[in-house]
Amino acid sequence: MPAPSAPASTPGLDALTPEDAAAEIALPFFTDVYPGYDRMSRLEAVAFFGIGHVAEHLGEAQLVKGLMGLQGALL
Repeated sequence: MPAPSAPASTPGLDALTPEDAAAEIALPFFTDVYPGYDRMSRLEAVAFFGIGHVAEHLGEAQLVKGLMGLQGALL
């Protein structure tokens, strides 16, 4: 039986041209939650979701840790 082939790789952020990274995208679902953030560049959106999303979950985990009587940051 032949070995399975490696999956095709998906281009990462380094594949974006400066023009593609700076291209503005619409985020209409943000209008009510984050006023003023209904449009941003692709790169800003990646940073916002990548960093912001992780930070929100770390805050939730730290809250649960505190409710359990434990101390100290997760990182």
